[in-house]
Amino acid sequence: ITARVETRRGSPVNALLDLQEEAALLVVGTGRKGALEEFILGSTSLGVAAHSHTPVAVINPGVDLTSLTHGRVGVAVDGSVDSVRAARAALAYAALTDSSVTALTTWYLEMVGGYVVTEPDSPEWVQLETERTAMVEATLAPARVRHPEVEVSVEVRRGPIVPTIKQAAADWDAIVVGSRGLGGVQGRLLGSVSQRLMRSAPCPVIVARAG
Repeated sequence: ITARVETRRGSPVNALLDLQEEAALLVVGTGRKGALEEFILGSTSLGVAAHSHTPVAVINPGVDLTSLTHGRVGVAVDGSVDSVRAARAALAYAALTDSSVTALTTWYLEMVGGYVVTEPDSPEWVQLETERTAMVEATLAPARVRHPEVEVSVEVRRGPIVPTIKQAAADWDAIVVGSRGLGGVQGRLLGSVSQRLMRSAPCPVIVARAG
């Protein structure tokens, strides 16, 4: 591996964004700032992830890099255009690293026929899981065409989205997410799920904002 060291004067966010055209992936760390402090001050990790068109890997201080030996990449899927981009990035990354991919979608408080679904193996539960599995498969389809050599599995889990993803990520070397941000203040260009995972996930979080 060849490493190049550069020292630049100016904004660290802008300095890193200047490199995105020649990079396949930008990698940043993140400190122990709280949500309010990040909202007021911003941060390098949020700024880069919010504005880069190149995928950005964010590694929080709690990640044990020596444990990332599972050979599996996770991607969070919700059926949006952002999920399609994330799936494409996840399979491309897996192809480069000889990894497999787990595509995960979650559900929690869902209603069928006017009732909240709580009973496992009930017809309503099976219906929800079947629908979500089909959604994940449709989201993965374009990426599978590009990378048919990558092994992909689909998981549908019930539970609050961030804790559920973090639990699954204990067996992953990276999580790939899209961005559900709606614009506005820097740092809020990213969706809340992406931000919460960036601060606390047990493995690197790769944010894929563009195709």
